Amino acid sequence: MRVMAVLARRDQCNREGEVLQLLNAHNFAVTEAAYLEVIRRKTAKLFEAAAQLGAISARRAPSSSAALRVTACISERRSS
Repeated sequence: MRVMAVLARRDQCNREGEVLQLLNAHNFAVTEAAYLEVIRRKTAKLFEAAAQLGAISARRAPSSSAALRVTACISERRSS
């Protein structure tokens, strides 16, 4: 059940990121923050889900997985 929850969250974020990407497809004035938001919702969430699924399959607590570090890294980049 936890695997399906991780995949569902990742899929939802990916769809949101895809919509944002399409909305800004020909917008040459897109801000760096908007561009990074697309990356966060698509690529970063993919890596986060992979780390979470690895932790689940290894029967480790998700909080001990690299997923938190991936998310923290992306959050740091967004705020700087």
